[in-house]
Amino acid sequence: MDIALLGDEDAVMGFKLAGVTHSFIARTESINEVAEKVKQARVLIITEGASEMLRKSMITIDGPIIIEIPDKSSDGKKSLRRISELFESTVGIKLKEDEN
Repeated sequence: MDIALLGDEDAVMGFKLAGVTHSFIARTESINEVAEKVKQARVLIITEGASEMLRKSMITIDGPIIIEIPDKSSDGKKSLRRISELFESTVGIKLKEDEN
């Protein structure tokens, strides 16, 4: 598996629509099993909430390149700024900021 996502239901749905087929919902009761599955990925995209869940469970994931992204529980403007910076550094295009 090349790219995997570990996050909340909204993130999983969005990334599946974008073509990431190995997407897993982070739930406290199944975090151990899911962590084992995502260790096989080369790149792991993980939401802040899922990352915090792994830290609380004291689970480490070695192997894949890990990219932590904001989720819906994050501060909106700060998250948007981080996403814009990630997009610009990856794709090379600066996103237009909302004037509101």
